[in-house]
Amino acid sequence: MSIPNTIESILKRKTVDSNGCWNWTGSLKDNGYAQVSFRGHKEYVHRLVYKQFQGKIPKKKPQILHRCDNRACFNYKHLFPGTQADNVADMISKGREASPKQKARVGVLNGRAVLTPSLVKAIRREYKRYSRTYGSRPLGIKYGVHDSHIRLIIKGGTWKEESM
Repeated sequence: MSIPNTIESILKRKTVDSNGCWNWTGSLKDNGYAQVSFRGHKEYVHRLVYKQFQGKIPKKKPQILHRCDNRACFNYKHLFPGTQADNVADMISKGREASPKQKARVGVLNGRAVLTPSLVKAIRREYKRYSRTYGSRPLGIKYGVHDSHIRLIIKGGTWKEESM
């Protein structure tokens, strides 16, 4: 894999989905975010692109949040600065927080779920058809989840029938 040294080379590493997300086509960290070595240091792609197109990240709002809730997205139009409190408020307003009484919410009960039962069924159908040729990565990009999540869906580790 070549290391992006310019914003232009980073912008080429994307696919655009139906929500307008610019999904990173390179590898993702375990947390779902794209990180690259850029001019001698590691940086998250969404932060790098935000600075290029929106300007300096404000000191009072040091985090760059996603309106689209897609960690692999680096479309500068989907990004905005915020604090950790803003991030938590955004999560709660979108129903992604887990109930303190329930340690493991699965499937549609998980407030952070980005998939629906119908999308999971589509993923399973497409995986059966294309996995030998393309693997799980293109499905992860298409559906806005990490490719390891696609593999867990296929193996039944997540999105079991009873959670749908």
